[in-house]
Amino acid sequence: MEGESHVAARCGGLSCGDYRNSPAGAVRGGRHTGAGIAQAARGQKLTDAGARQRLRIQAHDVSSPAIAARLQAVAGRIASWTFLVDTLPRGAVHTYPRQRSRIPADPAGDNMHRSVIPTLLALTAILATGPSLAAGPDAQAQRLIAELGLREAATPSSAIPDWRPRRVLVYPLSRKGIANEQYAAALRAVAGDVQVIMHEKGAVVPSRETLAGVDAVLGMCNPGLLKRADASLRWVHNYSVGMERCQGLSPAQQQQMTFTNNQRLSAPTIAEHSIAMLLALTRKLPAYQRAQAQAQWQRGISRSPSFGELPGKTLLVAGLGGIGTEIARRAHALGMRVVATRNSSREGPDFVDYVGLSDELYKLAGQADVVVNALPLTSKTTGLFDRRFFAALKRGAIFLSVGRGGSTVTADLVSALADGSLYGAGLDVTDPEPLPSDHPLWRMDNVIITPHVAATGGDSAQRSMTIAVENLRRYVAGEPLLNVVDIERGY
Repeated sequence: MEGESHVAARCGGLSCGDYRNSPAGAVRGGRHTGAGIAQAARGQKLTDAGARQRLRIQAHDVSSPAIAARLQAVAGRIASWTFLVDTLPRGAVHTYPRQRSRIPADPAGDNMHRSVIPTLLALTAILATGPSLAAGPDAQAQRLIAELGLREAATPSSAIPDWRPRRVLVYPLSRKGIANEQYAAALRAVAGDVQVIMHEKGAVVPSRETLAGVDAVLGMCNPGLLKRADASLRWVHNYSVGMERCQGLSPAQQQQMTFTNNQRLSAPTIAEHSIAMLLALTRKLPAYQRAQAQAQWQRGISRSPSFGELPGKTLLVAGLGGIGTEIARRAHALGMRVVATRNSSREGPDFVDYVGLSDELYKLAGQADVVVNALPLTSKTTGLFDRRFFAALKRGAIFLSVGRGGSTVTADLVSALADGSLYGAGLDVTDPEPLPSDHPLWRMDNVIITPHVAATGGDSAQRSMTIAVENLRRYVAGEPLLNVVDIERGY
């Protein structure tokens, strides 16, 4: 029969029933996902609420750099805690089953060490026994985070109310060119014990049965999804940048849920699309394309009024976010002077000559030869580009719209194009969408229309997959998520 002291030693100073639910017991019992360990820690009150589940483990006189390196790796794997490896003085010797550990001779702290040391050793064993946690962002995710300036939340995902990662529903990215098998394998590689359900039926709104018990969705946020989801749903990652369809939240969902999106991920692709439309308009390519479709050699098109070359002209970016910044970067490289507005501050990159607040839009419009609408659709931006705005522009300016169609009053845009106030327009978004076949915009020689596809092609699909996988890894591990959206503001 085991002695009481040996039982206490084996169970880390806890009763063995409590030990099985402790972090060490969770690890040794195989429940070593980020969620499992953090929940076990909460049960033993080992977390510090002010530090948001950060556990300080002081290791005794670690005998080799290899062990210290393993502990640091564990720290990276379970990022809802912070593991700090300190070298403490040599002290008393205490024996645990199959382990001989040297700990400080500190009677007052002995109970703490009895629970901490087995936890420390068990966590170290994770690396040797095949962890179910991803080791951190892969190289591609790290590169994107740095290059695109992706921001992580100020608080860890483990702070989401009732955070318990269990079931994740994932919409396919096949429409973006990513194979379902490839995507599913990447997600499951970082999900640990969390169930990943691939929603392959094609319905925009999954059934209630499919959504039952789902605490996270990677896909398209919409009112139907939010209505059918049960009380388990805590996180939605939206494949789109725009959040205007993420409506109909209940009061409980507003308080408990976190939303992320694809902001900045499609920005390089949309920026190239925008510049392509701009160059096509300045070189009158729409008119030549129409002549080509009719097999007509029309050199007379070249004698129509010219916009001129881009160097030295001013481009105004309305909405200096991720998309606006990438457009500004390319316009500056073409020799243009760039000014911009943003809602949050006057700060901007060096290649933007001036950044004004949103209430300076009309003042800056008077300087602009080209205007790019890169704004999200909110109550404040709906109908913003109207007759008054077009009247404030330089006569003969070009208008590009890659934000949302609802921010432009379409009838006022048609009038400005027809009376020569605008030289031309490049529209990837319209209001309504799709644009009716009899709409006058289709028949204008100085207009380019693409069917809301600026974000497609290029490398945007791969970026979408990489960050969706990275955000799932962070969610399971309890780390801060990337691209968190203020759902009230809509961006």
